[in-house]
Amino acid sequence: GARLHREHDLPGSTSSHLDVKNLVTLAGYKETDIDLYLVSEGRFSSVEIAKQFRENRPGTYWGEVQRNVLHSSDFFDRISDFPGFGTSEDLEKMKSVPWAPRHQRQWTPPEERRPSTPEFGVSNQSD
Repeated sequence: GARLHREHDLPGSTSSHLDVKNLVTLAGYKETDIDLYLVSEGRFSSVEIAKQFRENRPGTYWGEVQRNVLHSSDFFDRISDFPGFGTSEDLEKMKSVPWAPRHQRQWTPPEERRPSTPEFGVSNQSD
């Protein structure tokens, strides 16, 4: 099932991540559906580029999926179809919950990101 993985079990730590790949699979998405969605949202310039990130930089790719697909109205509509979602009473309650977009400041699309290099002040003065 989709589970929450704890990265750090430090007191007061809230650092954790979802099993995003499993969640979108449970929701019935195929990798090609996700690639197309991310391209339509301007997160990648083409399906080919999205696939390259999925295969070669999966952390970046699945981060985009988490921030974009998991917050979409389409994903929200699929939650109640998850296996073992809940009782019929839970399903009825879910029908009355409205989806609202998550307001988030988007990161720069992955293709446009440049590695940041810390600048060190180097003194060439000698005493």
